[in-house]
Amino acid sequence: MTEITIIFDSGIRTGSDVFKAIALGAHVVMIGRLFVWGMSHEGIHGCRHVIKSLLADLDILMTVAGYRSITQDVFGKKDAVLRYSPSGVPPAPGEHARL
Repeated sequence: MTEITIIFDSGIRTGSDVFKAIALGAHVVMIGRLFVWGMSHEGIHGCRHVIKSLLADLDILMTVAGYRSITQDVFGKKDAVLRYSPSGVPPAPGEHARL
């Protein structure tokens, strides 16, 4: 059996978008539009700011949710880290937040 590399390239704007794409099994997450927005605003400095902001957002999200490693705790574990909550009820006491 051959392994397929999954590249997600659509609508990435925030750290939670990156988190969800990786949890769903993406090996690579493309962030082209954010890159272009940064470049159009302040050139290389704007691009660097946008990328650092995205990584900081992902880092904050993972810290608050209780995940230490994107590869060990999140990658491909959709059922363990993603949960649909139609009522928006917070997690039960003692349960970490799941996105």
